[in-house]
This record gives sequence, C-alpha cells and structure tokens, in this order.
Amino acid sequence: MDHLVTVKNLDVCKPGFGVSNIANAVFLDIPSPREAIGHAKSAMKTKVGRIYSFSPCIEQVQRTSLALEQLGTPALEEHGFAEIETLEILLRVYDVRTVHLQLPEFGKAAEEKNSLDGIDRPKQISVTQHASALFKSEVPPRETVGHTGYLTFATKNLF
Repeated sequence: MDHLVTVKNLDVCKPGFGVSNIANAVFLDIPSPREAIGHAKSAMKTKVGRIYSFSPCIEQVQRTSLALEQLGTPALEEHGFAEIETLEILLRVYDVRTVHLQLPEFGKAAEEKNSLDGIDRPKQISVTQHASALFKSEVPPRETVGHTGYLTFATKNLF
C-alpha cells in the first residue's frame, strides 16, 4: 500500500505539506486543522479532493467548518470546500451475553380450518409446552465513561 498512501508527521500549519497537486485526500489529526486547510487544498489534485479532520471538541469543529466554508467572505472561493459533514464518535462498549428465554405459550391447542374436502373442520395443532431457546443479547452500560471526538469531512469544489 505504500505506493498508494503517504503518511507524514510534520508541522503543516505554517510551512504546509511541501507537495502540491498530488493527493486525492488529506487527513488532518492536528491541534488546529483550520490553519492547515489552505495547505491541504494545495496538496490535493486540481479537480478532486476530500479532506478529513479529527477534532476532540465541538469548538474546534466549528472553527474548522467555518474555515472550510467562510460564509459571505472571499475565503469560500479561496478554499472552495463543500458538502461539509461532521460525525460524532463515542466509544460505547456493550456486554454481550447468551440468555435462555422461554418461548411464549399460546394455549393448549390452536385451531386451523381444514377445507381440502370443502368442509371446514377444526384441526388440532400441538404446541410444545415449556419450549425455550438461547439468544445472544447485548446490554449497554448504565453510564458511558469516555471522551467524544468528531470527524469532519468536506469535498473540494470542482469549480
């Protein structure tokens, strides 16, 4: 995969990525992703591009989203990202258990009409008493302890 993916660990906020017009997508997991959006756009190919950003707090998401779209200012044309979408990520661990459940009893017998000979007659259908089955069940925790995070996605405008 090394011919398809390039991973770098460097400060991209001020000096940028050091490349231009080669990336299909850029993933930012940095403290101030909004400061690297212009550099990310420069690293992307001219006609295509997706940007992904991980942020630990909603305030950072808001600043990044504003930098991506900048409503009512020339920055919209400057950065040119659209379809901005954010998803919240929260780890929630479920306890999976096997449970033994008794199947409901619908009575001693059920009736079904039998009309093979044209005459309706009640037909006895036996019901298994005390039938049970094993099921997998998941139990959520009473309270979720953890830290949330956010993924923001945007598409580079083609125009």
